[in-house]
Amino acid sequence: MKSLTVVFNELLTATDHYGEDANKALVDAIQWFKTIYVYGAGRSGLALQMFAMRLAQMGKPVFVVGQVTAPPIKKDDLLIVASGSGETAQSVQFAQKALDAGAGVLLISTSDDNTIAKLASQTVVIGGKAKYATDAVSQQPLGALFEQLLFLFLEATVMDLMAAWHLSEEQLASGHANLE
Repeated sequence: MKSLTVVFNELLTATDHYGEDANKALVDAIQWFKTIYVYGAGRSGLALQMFAMRLAQMGKPVFVVGQVTAPPIKKDDLLIVASGSGETAQSVQFAQKALDAGAGVLLISTSDDNTIAKLASQTVVIGGKAKYATDAVSQQPLGALFEQLLFLFLEATVMDLMAAWHLSEEQLASGHANLE
């Protein structure tokens, strides 16, 4: 299966570009801020929703932007935005609104040279390529490599948070939804 080998090789190559500090920055931010909000458009948003689920299972107050039960963001809250380009219009708007409310903004992106990065208090660059980028970073279509890296990066962050908070898998399971 040649295509699967391409995907695996791209992931291995891309993960060489960020080090331990990337996870540490996100772990530290999540521990410092009282409530976490997450937003990403499309597939990036799906990865962040999975991450939000894990944070909730760990007992961290977390909300997905746009959900009807999400309260207003305020001071001492953190908005985590995932955007490959850092230019997605709705993401830019939400970052600005969060700042206006006194909240922190952390961007996860392919680059730190974009509109949201200029607004964010912190940017974590994980690589990949933005959806419409024309560079040859990936043979995969659109932003697939970034989205895959985002998911894996967030899964690794969950493991780091579990270690920092001394949580077992059983403790996470006790926070898992029982209406399913």
